[in-house]
Parts: sequence; structure tokens; C-alpha cells
Amino acid sequence: MKKSLIALAVASALTVPAIASADATLYGAVAVDGVFKNDTSADIQVDDAIIGLKGDVDLGMDGVTGFFNIRTELAAEGAIGSGGSSLTTDRALVGIKGGFGVVQGGAMGNPVDAVESLDRAYDSYSTDNWFLNPDDLQSALAYVSPNMGGFTGYAGIVMDGGIEDGTVATPSGDDENVDGYLLGFNYAIGGFTADVGYWDFDKEGTVGLSLGVADADYIGVSLDYAINSNWSVTGNWAESEVDDSVNKAETQLWGLGTEYTMGKTVLGLTYVDFEAELNGVKTNASGDEWALLATHNLSNRAKVYAAYSDADVDAGTVAGDSVLTIGYGLSF
Repeated sequence: MKKSLIALAVASALTVPAIASADATLYGAVAVDGVFKNDTSADIQVDDAIIGLKGDVDLGMDGVTGFFNIRTELAAEGAIGSGGSSLTTDRALVGIKGGFGVVQGGAMGNPVDAVESLDRAYDSYSTDNWFLNPDDLQSALAYVSPNMGGFTGYAGIVMDGGIEDGTVATPSGDDENVDGYLLGFNYAIGGFTADVGYWDFDKEGTVGLSLGVADADYIGVSLDYAINSNWSVTGNWAESEVDDSVNKAETQLWGLGTEYTMGKTVLGLTYVDFEAELNGVKTNASGDEWALLATHNLSNRAKVYAAYSDADVDAGTVAGDSVLTIGYGLSF
């Protein structure tokens, strides 16, 4: 699931004794899914295997508090059959917070992910291919403003470093100190919520290298309206451009979704339309997808869930374009 920088901590956790004058909290989550994709063998996979330690630290400054967050995830998805796995650290940050807002640096969640609020269908084709935001940012520095009448803004930079001019990794020889930046805001009033986010990464940074040594930029909008305490509707729109100086790939996504809550059960429906162009010509990577979702909360820390998604891709029948996921998850 997607994570937001504005939500600075994972809710509900187990408190452990103070460590070095810090109030430290151990937290985590484990979820296992059964995944059934067309033209693909069935899979039992680990969807979440997360453990972290976070806390606040007294800095001896009136109204200012230090904080930290370290989180490790077992990257076991897709490797269970062979017994393979690896550990990744997707949160390793320190910061300060107070009436001025929040400043933090290190490895953190990408706040622009908030605009992809319709990325709800577990293991769907759209999650793997059409929702393009990186979940996490490494080597980042970010600022989040305090809430001002429902408005919260954020800005950040990424400075990957470690790459020298003229190396194979930087064929242009024009690497920059700042490899990317992002801007965005959240506005909430009554039952209405709006998220707007933008990022730009150059070809020499980690994100640019992952896209085939290409400059990339992205802008997205999410609008959500709670009709009442049980029923909400959501809309998403996003555009991206990836340019490697030879080819320019452009995408546009829009989607609509709704959720209805009945006691401890949440039912959802989403529709996403995706269009891709290469050098101005529409490609067969374009398509659309609908999905049905259901989550039942057994308690505050346990849930069962299911999702069925079906994508119609212009390329024709594609392995994994129809997906049924059934899962069970616990958090602490």
C-alpha cells in the first residue's frame, strides 16, 4: 500500500523501554496473499513483512522535538518458491518537528504517492504497470508545513551523490548536485480532500537510472469526497514524461473509485484508464481496468481482504491482466 510523508508514523504500535533518552516504539506488519493471475501459476506470497523502530527524542529546545524512524522490509514477494528473500531498508530518517512543521532527511516515503489514492487493487496489472510513482525516496531532504486551515504543503530534494562526470553511469557528463525535487500539498475541509503532487528527477539520479538513464517528471491530482460517514468517492488524474534524449515516453492516467463501509467491512470499486505514447504515437501499452475490493477488519490489528481486477490492454491478452487476490494481514 502506498505511504505518505504527511503521515509521519504508522499508527498503533508496541511501546518498548526508553532507549538513549528516546521514547522508542517497535512496530510492524505481516500479510500473506494467495494470488491467481491469468496465464500464470498460482502464488502464495508475502505482501508485507515489515518491522521498524521509531521514536521521539528530547532536544532540550522548547517546542522542538527530534524524531527517528528505521524500517526494514523482507522482500520475499516472488521468491518464496525457491526459498529466496532479501532485506531492504526503506525508512532510515531523522528529523525535527515543532510549530514550524517538520524537517527530515534520509530514506523516506514519497509524499507524492498521496495522489495515487486509487491504487487499491492488490497485485493488479495497473499497480505493476500504470501507477508510476516510486514508493520510496533515498538520500532525500523534505519539509512539511504545519496544518494551516486545512492546508498542508511539502517540498523536498533528492541528492544521490557518488556519481562522477564522464563515467559510464553518467554518459552526458552533466550530473547535478540536486538529482530531483518534489512539491505538493494536501487540503482538507469538511468531507472534501485534495492532494496535488509534482516531481522532477534528472537522468543521473537513482530514479533516472532506473528509467533507463532518462529525465522524468510527473504531476498528479487526487480528489476525494465523503458523501456521508459510510460512503466516499475518489478521482485521480496524472501525467508523466520520460525523456532519454532519443525517445520521449508520455503517459496519462485518470480513474474513479468509490468505497462503502458497513460496520467492519469496506467494499470498493475502481476504474482506471491509461494511455501511453512513444514519440507522440499511442502504444499498445494503453488500456483500462476495473476492480472490485473487499476488506473485513477482524480487529484494529487484523484483517482479511480480497480483490479482483481485470485489465483490457491494447496489446491483447497479457499474462497477469486478470488477477484475484485473497489475503490475511496482522499489524503490531
